[in-house]
Amino acid sequence: MEVLSINFFVTVAGFLTVFVVFCVLIALLQLVGWMTKARQKEAVVPEEVVSVVSAAESAAIAMALHLCRAGVHDEESDVITLRNVDLRYSPWSSKIYGIQ
Repeated sequence: MEVLSINFFVTVAGFLTVFVVFCVLIALLQLVGWMTKARQKEAVVPEEVVSVVSAAESAAIAMALHLCRAGVHDEESDVITLRNVDLRYSPWSSKIYGIQ
């Protein structure tokens, strides 16, 4: 009877320990989430960002998009070559030494 009560006590103590640790982790993660939201609200974000792109940059971007969409790439042969390689004898893979 004593062994059963000790096992029951250890089991309940283990479940309670895991439950308390999970609750603490959830509380810490929520605290970190609230802190990051508070920092994001404090950050000043400009309303409109204006970027000036030169003619050379525009031409480079247009050429890159054209080459990407045109499918310019190396041609593959679509041939698969399979070679059968004969392995040398190795006592490590020999089955005759396995069972004696």
